[in-house]
Amino acid sequence: MRNTREITDDLYRITSYRKSHVNKRALEDPKKYLNEWEHRYESILKFIAKKVVSSKDIRIILLAGPSSSGKTTTAHKISEQIKLLGENAYVISADDFYLCKKDIPLLENGNPDFENITSLDLPLLEKCLSEIAEKGETYLPHYNMATEERIIEHKKITLSENGVVILEGLHCLNPIISNMIPEKSYYKVYISVMSDFTDDDRKTIIFSKKDIRLMRRMVRDYTFRNSSVEFTFKLWSDVCKGEELYIDPFIDLADIYINSASPLDPCVLKEKEEALLNGVTPDKVCFEKCDSLRKRLSLYEKVSSDSVCEKSILREFIGGSHFSR
Repeated sequence: MRNTREITDDLYRITSYRKSHVNKRALEDPKKYLNEWEHRYESILKFIAKKVVSSKDIRIILLAGPSSSGKTTTAHKISEQIKLLGENAYVISADDFYLCKKDIPLLENGNPDFENITSLDLPLLEKCLSEIAEKGETYLPHYNMATEERIIEHKKITLSENGVVILEGLHCLNPIISNMIPEKSYYKVYISVMSDFTDDDRKTIIFSKKDIRLMRRMVRDYTFRNSSVEFTFKLWSDVCKGEELYIDPFIDLADIYINSASPLDPCVLKEKEEALLNGVTPDKVCFEKCDSLRKRLSLYEKVSSDSVCEKSILREFIGGSHFSR
């Protein structure tokens, strides 16, 4: 029975950020404040890297979290830390194991159910993970998001003696995946926005955890996928339902938790978010929600993206990321 859950930093325990404190730091020296937070966040990743490499048995880190939690950046940062310890590391996205679009299960409304674990080629995933755990090498597929087709045996990876693969994706805490490999060969990490943004009474929530992730996704979808706010909203309810069904039941199975809520999230997102929200007209279905977000954003000071370091987790959403898939 696994009983390795650890909390390595007070970031996990920060349940909320007060508005006056956030605005004060945003006006004083936002770059310094963000760098302080990044340092604490990276200390957790260093801890994970050291623990995994020193274990000798762990070959796979299973990194899960809901949409817009910062999984991609975190996976690559853990990989960097493992390499600094002298071992090689590879980041694998579970998205590369998607079935071709014609084989994806459908929701009741007829849309593809990309949030369902059965949308992944589970036999192929098991083959790859088993080969990594047992032989330290495998051939990986690649999913082309533009054509919605997959290339089998796209890339061969070979691990060093204590090398590690980081598999990141929505379902990585699901026992269906962890049961594919020996228990001693994996380490489970859960990342999400775990702090609300409140008024100074700490009781009135201005932005919930889910609100922050929604705003991150709006900016990311527009920046990287040229998607409108309306399109992001159209998908959001299915995304949240998928999280409730396929992530929430397994959160307690994680070995360690990472809170990815930056203390200046609203201030940094505001630079791009305001323009997106202002562009939503009253005739749109999502107007009321967008108007509410816009009014709440007005309570926060704006922080320029120039204050955000190149390797920040926030770059995954606002652009200019050091990491790319």
